[in-house]
Amino acid sequence: MRWPFSLWFALFYLGVVAVMVALDNALWGWLAAYLGFSALLYWAFAHDKQAARQGAWRISERSLYVLALCGGWPGALYGQHKLRHKSKKRAFIVLLWVVILTNIAAFMAVAFFALPTSGGEWGIVRRLLGVLKGVLLRL
Repeated sequence: MRWPFSLWFALFYLGVVAVMVALDNALWGWLAAYLGFSALLYWAFAHDKQAARQGAWRISERSLYVLALCGGWPGALYGQHKLRHKSKKRAFIVLLWVVILTNIAAFMAVAFFALPTSGGEWGIVRRLLGVLKGVLLRL
């Protein structure tokens, strides 16, 4: 089965976060949060889908959005693809992408402005661009 753009996007983003963690150890908590909340949100998607099939109590969409905002959105995207849950409801998908972009903006704001880095506010950006340049020059 082919992976959709959303999964490649999540994988690329987690890779960028991992590189940023390698460049500035203060960001390791963010990577841990992304991985932990992603696993939790994937489980929530699986539980909610099973509950829907059985007519049992469901997890509210608001709860799913909160977990996504906390960093679980890669797990939500994987759950949508793998479980085919919440993948057709247009309103959910649109709001999920708003939550994803909000989470990314918050991470970037913290990474670029709130954390002390050796190169000033944009030090981590310069280091990340240096790593990317080095990789591209080796290709």
